[in-house]
This record gives sequence, C-alpha cells and structure tokens, in this order.
Amino acid sequence: MPEDTVPQHDGMMERAKRVRAGQSKGSLKAEVNGVHDLAVAMLADGDKLLERAHLIERFKEFGLCRDNGQSMAHLQDWFNSSSVGLLQIPTEFADFLLYCAKYRPSSMVEIGVYTGGTSFMAAAFFKALNPEFKLTAVDIADYILLEQRTIDLLDIQICTPKTSGDFYAQEFDIVFIDGDHSYKWAKTDYLNLGRFAKYVCGFHDINAHECSKTDGGIVKFWRQLRHSLAEKYAVLQICHSALGTGMREDGDWMGIGVVDHGGRAAS
Repeated sequence: MPEDTVPQHDGMMERAKRVRAGQSKGSLKAEVNGVHDLAVAMLADGDKLLERAHLIERFKEFGLCRDNGQSMAHLQDWFNSSSVGLLQIPTEFADFLLYCAKYRPSSMVEIGVYTGGTSFMAAAFFKALNPEFKLTAVDIADYILLEQRTIDLLDIQICTPKTSGDFYAQEFDIVFIDGDHSYKWAKTDYLNLGRFAKYVCGFHDINAHECSKTDGGIVKFWRQLRHSLAEKYAVLQICHSALGTGMREDGDWMGIGVVDHGGRAAS
C-alpha cells in the first residue's frame, strides 16, 4: 500500500471499528441507526420488496454515500451526510437484485464491499425473501459501516483481509464482483469464484473506462467474457447512467453485467 494512503486506510478502519461497536457520533451515528431500522423494516416487507417501486423507495431511504464529485450530481436528493450508503447507481443495483430474486437465493458472495452499502441492501432484500439467506463480504480491508447488531440480523459474514482466491471454487448462489477493476483482477475474481456461481454472476462497473487505461480493465474483460458465454448462458447488461456523468460525456459509465447460469455452473 503506498505510504500516502496509509493514514486514510487506518482512519477508515478505525471508523468501521467504532461503528461496529456502536460508538459512532453525529450524523454517522444517526445514519447507521437508521440503517438498522431500515433492515428491520425490509425484513418485515417480505415479498412486497418484489414491487419495483417499493424497492426503489427502500433504496432511497438507504441513500447514497456522500460524494464530493459530480459523478451522480443528478441524484442530489439521494445523498447522505456521511459515508453510509450506496456508491453506485441505485436503480441498476435494484434491478440486479430483482433479476436474481427469481432464484430465491440462500447464499451470495460479494468481492469488494468498501463501506458495505451493496452488501447491506442485498442481504436485507434476499433475507426478506428467504430467511436462510447468508451473505459473505470479501475485501482486503474492513471499512464496513454497519453496527454489529445489523450484521447479525442480516447474517453477513465479513471476511477481511481476504480475496477471491481464499474461496476458490466454492459455490455460492449469487456472486457479485466489484473489487479491483483491472483486467487481471476482474478475470481472476471470475476464475476463482464467478464461474462457479450456481445461479448468477454479476460484475459491477462494466463501463469503468477510467480503469481501462493500462490493460483494458474490466471493460475489456467483460466484453470478452460476454461474447465467450453468450451462446451458452443468458448474458445481460443493466446500464442506467445519465449523459455527462462519470468519465465520458456520453454517460457510458458504471453498469452491471449479468451472467445467468440458471442453476448450472460454467465448465
């Protein structure tokens, strides 16, 4: 890790520890408390979460992680005061969850979880549909802004510092890859875990052109993979970015790639 990133890394780790122990303060404390209340409400919703309009409202309650850039400036009324919340286009992830819901999964692994926004929404959504659901959150560091009571309620297992290689060939119903967006790691995460997904393997940031300058990044790997698998499996893209957002004026940014194994892992 570069020396100039160590203080930020240490600070984020310490912040996560305080949140986990229920010792956060100010807006962060208020928002993590609100997240726990939202988890309780979503579990009570049950199948009502399958109504897209209702699910989007729940996403909006959770909100977006505070962002000082212009990447999602068109969603100003979604932002929280703290770093709690999603760090991606909310309707894209909502539609990904709704797509996977047909399988009523009992397990999911997310590779690259940052502050835990997508882990939280996925766990609350799928556990509302299937009480046996458990989510495994994998990252090289623990920055997750969830209290322990929320983690316990939703059966989230935090695995840090870990990578996909620590879970090689394990089968999860859903695999969501959102780690290092280089070509090498997008491919490695797929080979370690994605291809073994029982039902669905998802990739976030399939249009992350900002990560493609050296080796083509996930943009290149996703385009190779979708062509390779399209004859065998249903391959879809969920892309809702607005013009002028992200790194390009055409709005080709973020996006979720979906490979639907339909219950059969790829060979």
